Amino acid sequence: MFVRDCMTRNPITLRLESDPLAGIALCKGGRFRHLPVVDENDRLVGVVSRNDLERFLAEKGSPGVMERQHYVKQVDIQKVPHVQPDFPLEEAIGLIVENKVTCLPVLEDDNLVGIVTETDLLEAMLEVFSGRQKGIRLTALVPYVKGSLAVVSAAIAKEDGIILSLNIFEGTRPSNWGCTLKVTEISQERLLKALEPIVLEVLDVREIGT
Repeated sequence: MFVRDCMTRNPITLRLESDPLAGIALCKGGRFRHLPVVDENDRLVGVVSRNDLERFLAEKGSPGVMERQHYVKQVDIQKVPHVQPDFPLEEAIGLIVENKVTCLPVLEDDNLVGIVTETDLLEAMLEVFSGRQKGIRLTALVPYVKGSLAVVSAAIAKEDGIILSLNIFEGTRPSNWGCTLKVTEISQERLLKALEPIVLEVLDVREIGT
């Protein structure tokens, strides 16, 4: 999956001269937590959150008769990394984790075309893991040799099972690696019997959504 598969397209933006109150109203109305900020040429400046706007107004208070209003440019606008629509999902998650941010603007040819948030990425990962589908979730250690996952897949196919998702992770020692499978169209008993000659150790098995 890529960022384009889960981003919010054409997000509502704030301008530097916008009123922070308007930004808060937009967040409330659209149930947004973040809004991109653009300059007079529609170029991305950064991102503000609803909390940023509310904190600013709480600290600044009324602007007074002479100033009439505050401006978004006075708020602490966050400089966050940006990504492109064809950015791999896992790399976008890595950027969010490494930079301790909660969203990433999406640019294409320097134009803001979307925004992707923590929630968007979590929902995408739920799809990658087939989290909403019924099936058997099995986590096991398999030998760290070429073709071991193909052998696992073939054994499941032989029993007419269908693999909904398959993810690998670092094993407990150099001689093995771990894998987590989500399988359907097969009973837990048949699945375990089919994989018994192949896997080194079953770490967890459970039925999900049934």
